[in-house]
Amino acid sequence: MAKLKDNLQRQFMPAVIVTAALLVVNYILSFLSYPVSGLYSAVGPVSAVSGTLGQKVLGWIGGIIPIGDFLGMGLLAVFISAYLILLVGNWLVDTMNFPSAKGRIGRLASVILWGAAVFYVLVVGLVLQSWGVLVGLAIHTVIVAYVAAFAADKFNVAL
Repeated sequence: MAKLKDNLQRQFMPAVIVTAALLVVNYILSFLSYPVSGLYSAVGPVSAVSGTLGQKVLGWIGGIIPIGDFLGMGLLAVFISAYLILLVGNWLVDTMNFPSAKGRIGRLASVILWGAAVFYVLVVGLVLQSWGVLVGLAIHTVIVAYVAAFAADKFNVAL
């Protein structure tokens, strides 16, 4: 049980870094007229981490705790999505020995992609919209991983 608690706590700061990196990359891409949409409803540039999963979790919790009036619910939804994706992705790569790319940035991108794939199958099913979505997803995820690794170095956070 202590190992589970350690794993849950260990993913908190990386999720903060990935959320911040995602927001920076999406802002820059929207400024360059390339708006990014979430994986679960996407065509074009695709983000593996979006608020969709977090909104589902918040909707479920909202039935128990009245959280609908808090500010920043969109940011909280993206953070929850990043946290869950990193948690599941790290478990798949570390425990189940799923393949991952070499290096810290490649491993982070692999963790994000594997974690997002699990939730994509749970939310959407085994439906693939197009190969372009996969290419956009891979490119966006690698860019986010680079920005997250840079920010993690600056803030001394282990990814």
